[in-house]
Amino acid sequence: LIATNSIIQSGVELAGNILIGAVCDEEGQMIGIKHFVEQGWAKRVDAAIICEPEENHLCISQKGVMWLRAVIEGVMAHGAMPLTGVNSAYPMARLLTLVHGLEEREISRHGRDEFLGQPSITPTILRSPRTGEPQNNVMPGATEVILDCRLIPGQEPEKIVEQVRQMLMAVTAVDQRLTGTLELLELRHPTKTARSEPVVTTLASAYRDLAHTEPIYGGVPGSTDGTILNAHAGIPIVTCGPGDIYIPHHIDEWVSIDEIKQAARLYVVAAMRYLGTVTSNQ
Repeated sequence: LIATNSIIQSGVELAGNILIGAVCDEEGQMIGIKHFVEQGWAKRVDAAIICEPEENHLCISQKGVMWLRAVIEGVMAHGAMPLTGVNSAYPMARLLTLVHGLEEREISRHGRDEFLGQPSITPTILRSPRTGEPQNNVMPGATEVILDCRLIPGQEPEKIVEQVRQMLMAVTAVDQRLTGTLELLELRHPTKTARSEPVVTTLASAYRDLAHTEPIYGGVPGSTDGTILNAHAGIPIVTCGPGDIYIPHHIDEWVSIDEIKQAARLYVVAAMRYLGTVTSNQ
């Protein structure tokens, strides 16, 4: 916003347009940017700078993300009489052990990406019982886990889903009263933008001239609104913004004022060079 306002106040007339996407739900299902694309706004976009906190590094790749929900249902019972039911927690524990092994195989198979590092499969939410208030003397009838899978280029998410499904079937096959279901909640593929893309070269040249040093290239460990722009609309993206990459989701988030100033200058120069100018009053 500061960069765009600075261009307006300067009197410089750009040969193209800047479109600011102030969209919601980036931390969740990204319904804001998805709506942006569905409504046709992305058709007006040739390239995008995603202003995420990356210490003003030029991040040209992003990990993909896949969220899976696995549910195991057994038979609830009194903790003093466990044989009258089927505990759903035990097969879930076995499933998580198998999933950890799958993660290790994926790391071994695909190694480390230059900018993104290694893939991961992380259990993030574990509920047992699945619903309601837990009790010390009640054996859970259903247990649920959410798996947060972070993907790098070369992985095949469909095969990961199928392997988890087979594992779920195996751990519930020990008792006919056990059932397992697996649901794909969200899939966003990893992105990669070539260094030769005009939006990358333009931002890099702006960085060199302003910082008097070469830009640092990197990757984003999570997905961003740019993931949707790239995957759904084919828009080349660069993620570049002020703020420590490790600060988000921590207590007392903060950002350097100097980095904010540097980012604003970067955006101004990059926009003028990418779009070109018609006239200038100053």
